Amino acid sequence: MDCQKKVSIIVPVYQVAEYLNKCVMSICEQTYSNLEIILIDDGSTDGSSQMCDEFEKKDIRIAVIHKKNGGLSSARNAGLKVAKGDYVAFVDSDDYIHPAYIETLLRSCEEYKCEIAVCDYMSVRDDIDPLPLNKHERVTCMNSRDTMHALTVDRYLLFIVCWNKLYKRELFDDILFPDGRIHEDEYVTHHLLYKSKNTVLINQYLYYYRKRANSIMSRPFSEKNFDRIYGTMDRLHLLKKEGLEEEYRSTVKRLSFLIEQAEKYCKINKANDSLSMLDEIKNLFNEFDVSDRSDNTTINRKIRDVDTSNISGKIVIYGAGDVGRAIFEKLGEEAVSGWIDNLWYKIQDTDIAIKPVYELLNMEYDYVCITQRDSEVRNEVKQQILSWGVSPSKIVMAITNKDVVSIIK
Repeated sequence: MDCQKKVSIIVPVYQVAEYLNKCVMSICEQTYSNLEIILIDDGSTDGSSQMCDEFEKKDIRIAVIHKKNGGLSSARNAGLKVAKGDYVAFVDSDDYIHPAYIETLLRSCEEYKCEIAVCDYMSVRDDIDPLPLNKHERVTCMNSRDTMHALTVDRYLLFIVCWNKLYKRELFDDILFPDGRIHEDEYVTHHLLYKSKNTVLINQYLYYYRKRANSIMSRPFSEKNFDRIYGTMDRLHLLKKEGLEEEYRSTVKRLSFLIEQAEKYCKINKANDSLSMLDEIKNLFNEFDVSDRSDNTTINRKIRDVDTSNISGKIVIYGAGDVGRAIFEKLGEEAVSGWIDNLWYKIQDTDIAIKPVYELLNMEYDYVCITQRDSEVRNEVKQQILSWGVSPSKIVMAITNKDVVSIIK
């Protein structure tokens, strides 16, 4: 690939000595070489600071900035201030990336003349080798309205984070991360996505998000989640201003849910200081048109039966939604050799532990049953695991017709 375009990769570093080498090496070993790697030491005291200096000595593409601790937003902004690349990417210092991460995203941006490229991410709890790329790569081009719909309605978790994306540098000319805020992506991502006239989505697992017990995305609701509420409210202002009605209604419902969580937190923890903040939030929320808080979207019928007559033997269930749960209930624990979902860390109410998707490669089974209701998603999952070497004869689909699920070879 032509290496004329320079890509700046900004890595905020704070107290991650255990994971930093894996992160930085995954960046240095990219198949695309024209990189500016900016490590922002945000006042680390665990040896991460010294590690950054050693990395800088070994690779001329690496530049290190040492600063007082100011948080993730402050570190990212410090990187943006010095970034000289045509494009910018963010990698959190406890995560790592596929060797083809930058090349794939940059090629898609250039080929489809897009300002942002988005890829799938794999949630991991341990270091794993990068998975084979999907041989049936699918690229979806979206305008700003499409991306806002994806963010607010269809694929919130994929679009809300800033670290699985490549951006044209000029998108940040008038956008910065909010200093002192937690859940800073909630304030910024919607502005970037809407500012981008064209965005491309690639169905490749190129970013490896490490789920840690103390990571922001893993924490239960706390006072820090009020920042998430304010960020969502900022999104509502944008959606209202631009007249995006469906996206506005969906975000009202999300915000209602977050406020309900905040109310429960204040009640359980008797958090008087937070109560005054919650009252302020409610007053601000009531300034919006919130008459449509109830969910009027189509509700899937409760599954009445599962037809498993076409298969026998040990099964791995792919997906922990209502279809996957119905299949587990029908088959029982003895017939299920494994259960996987990319959001495994969020699911704790099943009879057996849900495992990360990549652990499929270490399981013994007769069939993998793909349970997503959407046919396009099912086919994408099928193509992905075929690329990992799963035999086509071992893949079955769970097809839902009204309230009955049939497992089809």
